[in-house]
Amino acid sequence: MIQVKPYSAFAPNYNFLLKHVDYQSWYIYLRSIMNKYLTNPETVLELGSGTGILGRKFAYDNFLSYGLDNSLEMLRIAKSQTSPNYYLFGADIKNFSLTKNIDFIFAVHDIINYQLKISDLRQVFNSVKKVMAPHSIFMFDITTEYNVKTNFCQKTSYYNFQGKKIAWSNIFDPSAKFITSTLIFSTPNEPSLVEKHQQRIYSIKEIKKILKEENFEILAIYGDNSFSKPKKKTIMINFITKKTKPQKR
Repeated sequence: MIQVKPYSAFAPNYNFLLKHVDYQSWYIYLRSIMNKYLTNPETVLELGSGTGILGRKFAYDNFLSYGLDNSLEMLRIAKSQTSPNYYLFGADIKNFSLTKNIDFIFAVHDIINYQLKISDLRQVFNSVKKVMAPHSIFMFDITTEYNVKTNFCQKTSYYNFQGKKIAWSNIFDPSAKFITSTLIFSTPNEPSLVEKHQQRIYSIKEIKKILKEENFEILAIYGDNSFSKPKKKTIMINFITKKTKPQKR
């Protein structure tokens, strides 16, 4: 077996493995958030844009849409399906910049959970602030411990795709709040490729504290792509924020 970096072997199989995701409904929800908190938005930036499914939807609806990802393999897949008004670039969401401010910035599908240290999370928020105008909105989600324990912990899923066998297993450490996912891609007569992904589970309390310290105002906290408050069995928690002026010390 050969260990490879995350989202390298995954990239050409990503859309197949995530085919159960209803991206159109997700897009409609993102649009509803954007329209609720912004007047006449024109520009959109997705952090961790992956294969570009959501970003292209914004572009098709005549928004100037940008996608940022640090996986060159994922960007190659996204660029193979280019569309007008959609621009992709490679960067780490902890350290990126643009020459213009963006109206609506979003990071979904538990991109924020990939930030394993609080210092990483602070870097993300600081990079986001640099591309925000006073009116801009930053929306992101986090996956919940309930979701991990119910749907992923100690579970392995198996798939067959284009002559490959894929095994996706997950282990959760409840004390460290880390979930480790291992994907094994096996092709006949070739070494198997192994990817390990690690995410950290954050509580609402932790995120609220960091946002306040990094000069973000929380406009709303919703559960599961709705306009309702998170509940005990919520899968994903959505934060709607904007930046505030730094407090004088």
